Amino acid sequence: MGRALLALLPLASAAGAVLSPWLRVREVKVEGLRGCDGVRVERVAHSLLGRPVLSPALLLAARKLEKEPWVQKVRVSIRLPDTVVLSVEERRAVFWMRSGGRNMALSAEGVAMGWVWGTRGLCRLEGVRPPRKPGDTVEGSEFLALRRLYFALKRAGVGRVEVVGVSERGELFARLENGTVITFGEPVEIERKAERARAVLHFLGSRRARVELLSPDLAIWRPVEGVKGG
Repeated sequence: MGRALLALLPLASAAGAVLSPWLRVREVKVEGLRGCDGVRVERVAHSLLGRPVLSPALLLAARKLEKEPWVQKVRVSIRLPDTVVLSVEERRAVFWMRSGGRNMALSAEGVAMGWVWGTRGLCRLEGVRPPRKPGDTVEGSEFLALRRLYFALKRAGVGRVEVVGVSERGELFARLENGTVITFGEPVEIERKAERARAVLHFLGSRRARVELLSPDLAIWRPVEGVKGG
């Protein structure tokens, strides 16, 4: 009997600690918040006040926040005796699309993060089906090819890429900040074509042109003014 009571003491102590008024959440701090809806986050944070610091409600709150389109991940930490910290890792907007007459920002994974007014610094996607609402995901082989093309061009250092898209014939293309349009054909050998595009653009300098990459080793370019080159 004595041993049984001794075995129950740690459990009773743990239960008492959880239920103790001294170990209740009195402050919730949110870190890493930039683009997410602050009102919704504050509402979730406020719901934790008064809860036991070891309550499952803390993890449930984190999972709830991770359903927000702007949120990638939420980490929960406890600062005894009464403070909970929600560290928010937000998704980064990379692309944008027109959807329902408005601009929708998307992450690199194709998650529709929300409606935006300005699109500066984002690359427009064309030729793929747009998401209908925040939280939807753009999927399919065409989106994956465009994402691959965009990051291949970024790594190649071709300058600011304003648009990547798929034509009606299924060919990939990109438009740069200076108006130069590059056609990449079918989505094969994308990385090698991106490197070839960099070499052609270096030769062109600041001239605006239309560039057609027939293969990673063969490119045809035409200045916008109509003078043919190669």
